Amino acid sequence: MLNRMRDGSSSVSPYDTAWVALIRDTNGSSDKPQFPSCLQWIAENQLCDGSWGEELVFCIYDRLLNTLASVVALTTWNIGLENRNRDKSPTAMYNLYRCSQVSFPGEKILDDAKKFTYNFLQHCLSNNQSLDKWLIAKDIPGEIRYALEVPWYANLPRVEARIYLEQYGGANDIWIGKTLHRIPKDVVHTIPTTLLFSLEGFRDLDWERLLKLQMPDGSFLTSIASTAFAFMETNDQNCLRYLQRVVQKYNGGAPHSYPVDMQARLWAIDRLQRLGISYYFEEEFKDMLDHVQRCSQVSFPGEKILDDAKKFTYNFLQHCLSNNQSLDKWLIAKDIPGEIRYALEVPWYANLPRVEARIYLEQYGGANDIWIGKTLHRMPNVNNNVYLEAAKLDYDKCQSQHQLEWTLIQDNETRQMLLNNLLQFLHQLSEETYETLGKDIHLQLHSVWGRWLMSVGEEKTACQEKAELVVRTINLCGGHMVDDDIISSIDYKNISDITNKVCFKLQTGKVSGGINCNIEVESGMKALVKLVLQNSSCGINKDMKKTFLAVAKTFYYTAHVTEEILNFHISKVLFESVLE
Repeated sequence: MLNRMRDGSSSVSPYDTAWVALIRDTNGSSDKPQFPSCLQWIAENQLCDGSWGEELVFCIYDRLLNTLASVVALTTWNIGLENRNRDKSPTAMYNLYRCSQVSFPGEKILDDAKKFTYNFLQHCLSNNQSLDKWLIAKDIPGEIRYALEVPWYANLPRVEARIYLEQYGGANDIWIGKTLHRIPKDVVHTIPTTLLFSLEGFRDLDWERLLKLQMPDGSFLTSIASTAFAFMETNDQNCLRYLQRVVQKYNGGAPHSYPVDMQARLWAIDRLQRLGISYYFEEEFKDMLDHVQRCSQVSFPGEKILDDAKKFTYNFLQHCLSNNQSLDKWLIAKDIPGEIRYALEVPWYANLPRVEARIYLEQYGGANDIWIGKTLHRMPNVNNNVYLEAAKLDYDKCQSQHQLEWTLIQDNETRQMLLNNLLQFLHQLSEETYETLGKDIHLQLHSVWGRWLMSVGEEKTACQEKAELVVRTINLCGGHMVDDDIISSIDYKNISDITNKVCFKLQTGKVSGGINCNIEVESGMKALVKLVLQNSSCGINKDMKKTFLAVAKTFYYTAHVTEEILNFHISKVLFESVLE
C-alpha cells in the first residue's frame, strides 16, 4: 500500500466532479460536455434519499454543497433528476428558497430549486435541524417558518418588517469562518494564498495576473473545482491537461484535491508510528519518521519559536478540553479528545512506543475517520482498517512476549538469579543473540558489565553510568557491535555523557507536571535529540543513537508520570487484550 501511494489518494467529491462536468466541449460544440464521464459519475452516485455527498456520516453542509453542485451540473446538460436532496444548510437553503421564487417563465432551474428548497426547509423544521453551520443568529427557525408560511408573492413589506424586528439579532449575530473577509482581494492576485483553492467563489478576477500563480502541474493549489473554474474563464490548456489527468485517474470522478502525496505520506507515517508498527516499514519511511510527530516538542537548544509553540499549543489544548471544544475543523475522528488528553499527560520526551500504541489502538478510527475540506472526503492511505488490524495482531504478539517477561521478573527465584548469577544471565543473552542474529556478543557484553560492576563501589559513578550500561546492553543484543574507535570518538562520548547526565538527573528527582519541567533536564533532552538526529562524523549507527534517546525517554517517563498513571499503563499495556 505504501509503495503504491504515488500521488496519494482521496475519495471522489461530487462537488468538484460537478464543476468539471460544467466544462463545455473544447472542440467547438457548446451543447456537449468536455467530460461526459463526470456527468455519468454524478448520475450513478446519487444517494438513496436523492442527495449527493458522504453516505455514512450525515453533515448538512456537505450534503448541501454536493447536491446543489450536482443538480446544477445535471440540469445544465438537461439530464433528468428522479430525486431531490432533503438535507442541507438551513440558512443557505432559506436564501435560495427566497431567491428561487422570483423566476420568469421557462426558468426550469429556479422552479426546481424552489421545490427542492421548500421540501428541505420543511424537513429541517419538522426534525429540529434548523441551526446553521455558518451563522449563529437569534431566530433562524422563525425566519424559515415565516418564509414557508408567506411566499414571496404574498410578502408585504410592513408585515415582514414587523416579524423580522423580533428575529434580527443585530450585533449579536455571528458569522462562522470569515477567511474571505480577512484577506484583501488584491492580495489574491499578488501572492499564493489559500484563497487560490476556492477561486470558484470569486467574481471579477484578473486572470492575467492569477495565471502567474498557477502551479507547475496546471492546477490552482491542487483544487479541482478552482482549476475547473479557471479553465472556464481562461481556456488555459495547462488547466485542461491537469483536469484530464485527474478525471482519468479517478475513472470519471474528481477528488477535492490532487495530488495529496505529501499529506498522505506524512499522515500515514504518523498513524503507523502511533499504532506501533512503524518498524516494519523503516525502508519506506527512511528519515521522515524523525520529523513527523509532535514537531513543536522536538526542538534543539536555542529554538525559541518552537518553545513558544509548545507553550501556546499546550495552553490551547488545555482550554479546548476544559471547555468541551476538542472537535476538529478538518477531521471527524473516533476520539480526538482522547488523543489530546494523552498528548497533554505524556509529552514526547516521556512517550514510550508500547504505551502509545496501546492507547492509540482505541483512538484510531480506521476507515471510519473522515476529513473535512470544502466537502467531506476520505483518505484511504491514511485511515483504513488494514493498518488497524495489522497493528492489533502485532500488538497481541508483542504483548504475549511482554507477559512472559513480566512473569519472569515477578518470580522470586528469577530475581535471585539475576542478582546472584549475573554471569549466567549474560551468557543467556549472548546465546540468544547468536541464535537470532548470528553475532557473538559474549566478550563485549561481559566487558561492559565488568566495567560497570567495578564502579559499583563508587555509588555515584555507577548511578551516573547506568543509562549507558542499558544502552550498550540493548545495542549489543540488537547485534550492533561497537569497536573501540567509535566508543572513544568525541561524538559517542558526547551522546553518552548527555544521556548519563540527563538520566541521572531524572532518577534523582521527579519531573514537574505539564510543561514547566526542570530547565537542566529540558536542555539536556534537546541536546540529546539534536545529537541523535544529526549525522555523525565517526560512523555511529543511527539505530544505536536512537537507543540512547529511547533509554532517556524511559527515564523521563518514570520521572514524569504519577504512580496512578504508571499502574494504569502497566495494566493496559500488559494485560488488556486488543483483539476482544
